[in-house]
Amino acid sequence: ENKLIIGRKCGNEIVGVTRNHFKDTKLFKGALRALGNLSYCDENILWIVQNGATKCIVAGMVANEEDLETQQIAIEVIGNFASYNEDDPDTRRRIERGEQTSVYDIILLEGGAKRILDTVRKTEEPTLMMSGLE
Repeated sequence: ENKLIIGRKCGNEIVGVTRNHFKDTKLFKGALRALGNLSYCDENILWIVQNGATKCIVAGMVANEEDLETQQIAIEVIGNFASYNEDDPDTRRRIERGEQTSVYDIILLEGGAKRILDTVRKTEEPTLMMSGLE
């Protein structure tokens, strides 16, 4: 419940940091960690993803390509987003009626899956490869 409250109060600012400061590695990683924590709650995931976080994370991954820790955290956060439960019958109905966009579709459209695959393909770092495969 606390993560939902924090997400509602601070989610916009945290996504804004990833959008506006993705070249500042330290700040970007802090925002990624915050999004990772918030994304343990499906309601937060939906809001975060619908507000462009995946696209911002992808931009940050590109800008910080040489920083393995940034890549690792970003992959894990996008993985958290992908844990969103779209199998719930109510959620499935909302998606089918066009009342809600699929989180998975947004992740794909905003380049999250492609960026993870590109990152894994370019690395020889085992932990990064394992995160990408998960």
